[in-house]
Amino acid sequence: MRQIKDGVRRHVGQPERPVPPSLLRGIGLLVLSGLLCATAGAAKAGEPLLLVTQTEIDLGDIPKGLYAEARFELRNAGTADLRVLEVKSGCACTVATYDEVIPPGGVGQLTATLSTETLNGMVGQGISLITNDPTSPTTALVIRAKIVTAVRILPEAPLVLRNRAGEPPVRRVIRRSLSAGHGFFAIAGLRASAPWIDARARKVREPLPASDGLPAVTPGDWILELRLDGQPTYGRRRERVEFKTGLERQPLVRLVVQTELLAPVQLAVERLFLQASGDNAEETLSFTVREGLDRSTLVVQALPDGLTVQVEPGDGQALTARVRWPGGKLDQGRLIFTIADEQVELAVLYEPLR
Repeated sequence: MRQIKDGVRRHVGQPERPVPPSLLRGIGLLVLSGLLCATAGAAKAGEPLLLVTQTEIDLGDIPKGLYAEARFELRNAGTADLRVLEVKSGCACTVATYDEVIPPGGVGQLTATLSTETLNGMVGQGISLITNDPTSPTTALVIRAKIVTAVRILPEAPLVLRNRAGEPPVRRVIRRSLSAGHGFFAIAGLRASAPWIDARARKVREPLPASDGLPAVTPGDWILELRLDGQPTYGRRRERVEFKTGLERQPLVRLVVQTELLAPVQLAVERLFLQASGDNAEETLSFTVREGLDRSTLVVQALPDGLTVQVEPGDGQALTARVRWPGGKLDQGRLIFTIADEQVELAVLYEPLR
């Protein structure tokens, strides 16, 4: 061992020399002085100082479709109230709640809720915490997780419901995956967030080849079918369908359903203002009937009594309506368009000239 040490010393070129005690004391004083200065600069009198115990939290495995929470501890090491001014998440799948004011020496909390409905595999969601800490106004927080699935949904495409002419129902094959864990696979408690979405599921009893956009199925698979039923809410919306699986790793499945629904009658105005014409008030309204509907079955009702409407056909699905009012103020008039068990209302207003 002695020979090895001597060899190292000869390679370096100079033998080791002890450091004088006075020099060690000097270095120690310099280091201590620097640390005190740094601490004083970081927490000045009358200022807050944010300390986050853990800026990154790994939630581990989360079954797809469920919600998970990550709690970040926020400490105020300063001498003034720490205020959380804003919290920004990098994804709509993350919603945060937090303590807005943390007193000096106090401990607060930020709770981030992660929705896994639209996530797959390894995920990392960032959160920007903005406070009144002058030394670090923005603090980056991260949530990590692995989204695990017990079922496969085929084809892997967004679920979109439309009420266009000839639009077929939305169909998907639901199959137990290899990483399902324990449990007996079955679809139960199937329900939709909107009453006008008809959701049904049936178990496959016999092998079937691929058809109608669906892959080949085997006994034990399930076929999910979504269709419109009843009076829908028009426009673009995000609805949801969920069901229980009986499987350990993903006991509940939540699916996002995008709806893009046209009203049976497309109107260019939200309110119809009548114009004075002699002793009467009248206006001509142009509108169209949704493709696939028989415009000859359209019924237009005018309320109150005295308000009249005359509908005339145009090209294709276009029509015009001549609306008349005999005179006097009209502030609760309305036209009710009814076709194929669907209704649309239009407010009609008139203010006489003075």
